[in-house]
Amino acid sequence: MLHYVQDSGPDPDTSKCTLPELANCTPPTPTPPGPPGECTPNECKQAGDCNSYWICSDGSWEQRECSSNLFWNPSVPNGFGGSCDYFGNLNQAQQNIYINNPECIPPCEWWQIEGEKCTGKFHFREPFKADFPLDAKARESTLSCPTGGPGLEPLIWNQVTLTCDHKYDVAGC
Repeated sequence: MLHYVQDSGPDPDTSKCTLPELANCTPPTPTPPGPPGECTPNECKQAGDCNSYWICSDGSWEQRECSSNLFWNPSVPNGFGGSCDYFGNLNQAQQNIYINNPECIPPCEWWQIEGEKCTGKFHFREPFKADFPLDAKARESTLSCPTGGPGLEPLIWNQVTLTCDHKYDVAGC
């Protein structure tokens, strides 16, 4: 899976994805322990990253995650400590925290669906951009490998190397 290159910025013209080792990715930090002490029913607290939170359920803390493309907003005045929300509804300070946290930017992804293996058809999802927060489906594209020319075999998608390749270089094809 490719990862967003943080220093490439949120501008769609310069943002890039690359292999984790080239994107200066660091291993994810372990999940922090839950908030200390007892809790009030339905009380929520941020769990340390952009879309995780703790919720009090039956007297103990449970970690949960916001749905795709939603972020934890600790500033929602709901009396429970926050809520999942759209990026554009976060205050500027919270947006900046999330923009500068590489753990908060979903990676770009390349994949094939069932029935496309050993073909040139593949799919790509661009990383989330703070200034253009489309949902995941709107950031997806269906792409095709080059078909070759006279006397050349068309290239097919190689999910291991995440690029188009010769059929004989793709395992199982």
